Amino acid sequence: MCVFSIIIVVFNSVNTIENAIESFINQNFSSKELIIIDGGSKDGTVDVIKKHAEYIAYWVSEPDCGIYDAMNKGIAHATGQYIAFLGADDYFIENSLENVSEIVKKNSSNRLFCFNVYWALEDEIISVPVQAGFYDPEQLRYNVNVFPHQAVFAKRELFAEYGLFNTEYKILSDYEWLLRIYNLGEKFYSENIQVVVFGKSGISSVQRKNALLECGKIMCKAAKGIYKLPYQYTASQISHRFFASLLDYLNTEEEMKFTQRVIRSFEKKNIIIFGSGNNGVSCFKWLEKCAIAVTEFWDNGVLQKKEVLGKPVRKPRLASNADDIIIITCYEAFFEVHNQLESLGYQFEKDFIGAGALVLGCGE
Repeated sequence: MCVFSIIIVVFNSVNTIENAIESFINQNFSSKELIIIDGGSKDGTVDVIKKHAEYIAYWVSEPDCGIYDAMNKGIAHATGQYIAFLGADDYFIENSLENVSEIVKKNSSNRLFCFNVYWALEDEIISVPVQAGFYDPEQLRYNVNVFPHQAVFAKRELFAEYGLFNTEYKILSDYEWLLRIYNLGEKFYSENIQVVVFGKSGISSVQRKNALLECGKIMCKAAKGIYKLPYQYTASQISHRFFASLLDYLNTEEEMKFTQRVIRSFEKKNIIIFGSGNNGVSCFKWLEKCAIAVTEFWDNGVLQKKEVLGKPVRKPRLASNADDIIIITCYEAFFEVHNQLESLGYQFEKDFIGAGALVLGCGE
């Protein structure tokens, strides 16, 4: 049994796959194996794999059902104590596996190790900024960017214990797996050292809109049964966090119809946006695009401005009009606004919702 099983899943990546393979070969650490799962490439990728076949413990080229189906195939053939996944356009930094091995030895009571990456831009390689919450597994419940999955080394037994990647998710199932095992009690060990250069052509980078939608769904689903707060409450907070980011990508008739259905379901005439800042303005413009007229804005800082986009900005009022539906757009103050509206006599999901419900829904 070797220490590390490195799995590369690839499809039509002839321009980058050789660099990834050679970065594995050039590691000055011997207890390793390389597994490559190719999805039936037709662009010369298989020729590159064959060229380096002597260094590959197992490889196959056949159609699959997506990235995570391929990753699960790779796990089935892995024999190493720890498994890591290298993207076809990523590559290991010199001595990475040796450095990781030393850290694993010193912290052998842990089963999941998380490190950092460099980003490969067009003409430079830059460090990923370490922000508040980075490496804090609790943040997984609200943040997809806590652990770069290209720098995660997981003990192989974890996949038997917690299950494989969920192929229902096509872009962020690796994130769902980390969130799943954390919620089930697994501990994470992390250090801020770079082990991989991360190419920016991965599916979550290219399909940004779909990644945001999938992320919101994963977070909402994970919230069920975990939080002391009602699930729908937490799901709405999570989902509307993504609202402003998604607005840059929303444009289809189907998406507009979804928002229209959500608004119609409340059977109310007065559409009120709570929050007159950037998120509130974005929400107004999206509703306008959906042919939904906003009546007014509410804001606790009402003295700062009298109107926004031609609509009055008012302080919240006591519940007295059954025709009011309020859309909360201020993510950071979601809990405070929620409690404020309830104190004024409004009911969650009857009289007010988070903005994310307009695009992701809540309580799914």
